[in-house]
Amino acid sequence: MTRTPPFRNGDRLRLIAMVDDPAPIPPGTEGTVNGDPTFFADSWDTPMRWDNGRTLSMVVPPDQAEKIRCRHRDDGRGRCIDCGAFID
Repeated sequence: MTRTPPFRNGDRLRLIAMVDDPAPIPPGTEGTVNGDPTFFADSWDTPMRWDNGRTLSMVVPPDQAEKIRCRHRDDGRGRCIDCGAFID
């Protein structure tokens, strides 16, 4: 297992599968990595803030997600709600 995290703080993701959670996030849900992933037991604990309001981390592997482009939803102050980028 590589020691390079598959995702970084601020990345936008779409969930493909959440394997071993008793109350998983549904596949297709989008969210933002909400902190630095940490490595343990050959997996990456990736803190997430999901667009459905939940804050459940992914464990990669076995959980799977793909990076997506942020849609930049304005917070009313010129910043993106999801990734924090400044919006023109």
